Amino acid sequence: MNDDLRYWHAIDSQISVSTERYKHGTSSLKWEVGSSSSLTYTNPDAFRSIKWTNNKCFALWLYSNQAPKVDENNSLQPLCIEFLTETDSQPIAHIWYHINFYGWRPIGLRYALLPQFKANLNRIHGIRLTLLSNISDGIYFLNAINFDYTHAVGPQADYQQPWATPENIKRLDDDPSTWLFDPKNFFSNRSWLVEQQVNITDDDMNKLKERWLRSLPYGTWSPSTKPEPLKKLQESVEVYGIKSNTISNIPLGKGGFYSPTNAMDIQPFLLGPLKRTATTYQCHRHQKTFESEEGQQVWTLLLQLCDYLVEQGWSEGNMNIEGHLDIGYEIRNFPMCLVYIRDQLNEVNRLQSMITSAIWIMYGCLLTEKQTSTMNTDIIHNYLTNVSRLIVCIPDQNEMIRRLIAFRYVLDYSFENRIHEPLALDGTVHHHWMCHFEYTSYSLPDILNFASDMNDTGLRFSDNIRRILRRCVHTLDFCLIENDKIPPNLNARAGKCIACNGINMTKKCVCICDQDHSYDPFIAGMLVNMCPKNDKTAATYIKDGIDPVSLEGHLTLNSTAACIHRRENFFAAIVGMGKNRRGLEIYGWLSDSNNYGKYVRNCSIFIVPADNQGIVKYSNAGCAFPGWHWSHWPGTTCLIKPRSELFEGYCNLTAKNWLAGGTSISDRDGMFSNDFFVGDIAFRRSVYCFDGRITVLTSNIKLLQQQKQPVATTLFQSNFSNLEKLEQTPFLLNNEEEMTNFPDEKISDNHELYSITDHRKLTYYLHPNENSNQSYRIILKRSEQEMIYCNSYYLIDSKQNPIVDMKSKKFREPIFEDNEKYFKTTKDNYGLGYIEHLNVDDSTASFVYTILIGNVHIKEWMEEFSRTSNDPWSSDDLSDLPPSIILSKQDDTHIFYDRDTDTTCYTCYSKDRLNVNLGLVRSFGQPCMSMVRGRGPGTIRISIATTDFMLNETMWMILQGAWNNAELVSDNENGCVHVRSELMDDGNTKVIVWQRIYMPVEFQITREQE
Repeated sequence: MNDDLRYWHAIDSQISVSTERYKHGTSSLKWEVGSSSSLTYTNPDAFRSIKWTNNKCFALWLYSNQAPKVDENNSLQPLCIEFLTETDSQPIAHIWYHINFYGWRPIGLRYALLPQFKANLNRIHGIRLTLLSNISDGIYFLNAINFDYTHAVGPQADYQQPWATPENIKRLDDDPSTWLFDPKNFFSNRSWLVEQQVNITDDDMNKLKERWLRSLPYGTWSPSTKPEPLKKLQESVEVYGIKSNTISNIPLGKGGFYSPTNAMDIQPFLLGPLKRTATTYQCHRHQKTFESEEGQQVWTLLLQLCDYLVEQGWSEGNMNIEGHLDIGYEIRNFPMCLVYIRDQLNEVNRLQSMITSAIWIMYGCLLTEKQTSTMNTDIIHNYLTNVSRLIVCIPDQNEMIRRLIAFRYVLDYSFENRIHEPLALDGTVHHHWMCHFEYTSYSLPDILNFASDMNDTGLRFSDNIRRILRRCVHTLDFCLIENDKIPPNLNARAGKCIACNGINMTKKCVCICDQDHSYDPFIAGMLVNMCPKNDKTAATYIKDGIDPVSLEGHLTLNSTAACIHRRENFFAAIVGMGKNRRGLEIYGWLSDSNNYGKYVRNCSIFIVPADNQGIVKYSNAGCAFPGWHWSHWPGTTCLIKPRSELFEGYCNLTAKNWLAGGTSISDRDGMFSNDFFVGDIAFRRSVYCFDGRITVLTSNIKLLQQQKQPVATTLFQSNFSNLEKLEQTPFLLNNEEEMTNFPDEKISDNHELYSITDHRKLTYYLHPNENSNQSYRIILKRSEQEMIYCNSYYLIDSKQNPIVDMKSKKFREPIFEDNEKYFKTTKDNYGLGYIEHLNVDDSTASFVYTILIGNVHIKEWMEEFSRTSNDPWSSDDLSDLPPSIILSKQDDTHIFYDRDTDTTCYTCYSKDRLNVNLGLVRSFGQPCMSMVRGRGPGTIRISIATTDFMLNETMWMILQGAWNNAELVSDNENGCVHVRSELMDDGNTKVIVWQRIYMPVEFQITREQE
């Protein structure tokens, strides 16, 4: 037994077996010490049986009855532990632990971190603990000392053992004082925070206190809250066995390093006895009954709970105690119960320990990091909103300021350096490796609130952070239909529309500006554009002469394989899927779930046209859950499957290829390409967006599954709602034949149909010359569609629910279709048009079509494709050219030319085929997307982008001829983006681009005079 006193020898101290305090078992070793005390354990048998493996550890629980004050002039010394042999004069290993804490801590060592243990572990004869600290006396308890403990990773680095992980083990050789952290001086040994010091006035502090304490997140109390009876509170506490001035035999906190087997979960304690008792005491305070006998007993119970929490190790600095905390949706409701009674806790010297404990539980460890290790929208929304309120309750104002600086630093570092999550470089908000607008709708306001609240104080964010937030708000607003709806194909849980109030967020962002202005003029211009004419906020900016900032143009969203193309008379969202970020989350529990949405991001094109009054409204798209066919999202290329094969309970989809994104030029026009390879289908897709012309080029279509099922590219699917003639609104075929009957179906397989105008007045030109050698047929339908959703929201009788487990798709009836009878059948009348590809076995299938939106000269535009010239560079006279030319759709390249803008679009899908030798471009240095506008002489404009997130070198391209004066047009991303050109020996020009991963880079360059 490792607590057998026969094996222990104390010098200048006393050792005994005690039942006062313990974590494991029923007793521990009580070590009463003075300065320079030591304690030696000698027992060779404890080590001889240990078999060397990477997961073998030394472990124990250490209790300290005091938290010694850190003195800068007389630094606290650590507890040293030496591993001894019987014969060697020097120990095999020497480790140390800081002991400036109160309560229990798990400490230990994974032997594999120190190579000397591998050959000598069985030679160890004993250990020696030496207390070098300048403490006159003290009491420590050593519990459950274990030399043969198995744990996969060993202890985490924390305040006590900052060297305990592979990346930190070299700290063991440092002066321990350089890794000693002072709970009462957060800047101690954190030089990067010292560098962040700013002048913060009392007025600044008062502003933040007033703002953050005025409205508490997840408040636990209101004036109408009723106090709980004392007896109920006492009953809730009984299970923990708490006794005054002693430790419970029920440890608190499962998981972590060296967790007791009988430990209780931490979350039920925080949300149960602690929160309920603190809230009840606040009720007594409000009702002025806190001095009653029951009120005082509630107070006494609360103090015992506070002491129990801290004593059990749930304190700042301890990274080795855990619990089954959820991801935030419940545990976030605990901390504010302390804020209501902060003054009372301070009077009995509990406030500092409880506030810092709550901060630590709410991801407060991030405040200690120089490089923030993790950050996501859950942390911001569920934890950091709590942390901000807790910090301003710290009783020492100097320490409060230090922690506020650390808090701002965490946000600053995360937004500036974590370029994927939570804020991506393109302005989208990400959660769990995917663009997630559901999380944007509440986490972005949290971020803006922090920035807004601190903007008129010394803690204001930097210019670059304000630039990042400005981009986030602009991106959000650009993605919104009617200023408050995210298109259903763009969200991570694609398939449903997400509500998100863009105007409110923009109003919050407008005041986040530099100290010389009262508002941001760019954001104010967005409000002038978005707000109704009677809005008082916008009226102020109009009076100041602020011009509206248009939300028209083309926005590239390469972090999520998407783009938005919009004009005054339409909105289009084009969405695919790439390898580097998650593309789609099926989340089957919600009432408006996307259980059937596995194909929504198969390069869908969601278009909202203007109505007859010229207004772009979401309802104009004709997209709704009733009757919707989930294999026919507009723009997608996918398999037509029955409902049972589309259904998913929960899953995440990611593509196998990384090329998924695009670039834009002049913020007006753009392109999107996707080397799509997901599940049962593969294809290459490029979409070219120029004003109201969207050309869709799909090549290399291949069915990946063995079972033969129809493969279709859907042109349109929309219901007949909001239309003046409803179901009588016709389709127009080849600009003359009307299809008006309802229901009706037409199948065309003779390639004579080259133009379709649907009931939403969107025209699809089918490029007969490009598609003439393809095998396909066109299906047009005008009919009632049915859809049955196996989701509890659609149950006919809530008592007859066949869903056993949604996540595993387990239902009462073994055959999926047999469960549909329990759910309502949804119906609506739809117009549907799609291309069925008939040869999809060898990757040779392709199809090209152009969507024309609001074009009044459609017939004339189509007739111009009869022009025979297909070389845009044979003459500077472009009048003989058709409106657009597909220059390449094979050999791993897509090349497209738009006549009206004189723009050539290039996509190189493979690193093996980068020589394009077409137009002004000879070659590229990497797979990418690029647009070249103009031809010279003079200046041309070029944009280029890659979605290879792993690319850690510059991009480059070769232009034909001699060019110079390359000048960046797009944002330099705070000095991260550059472009330069150099003349090559063959007379051509190499353009080198330093990009910031996936952001498009746009520049102009001038041809040299011959």
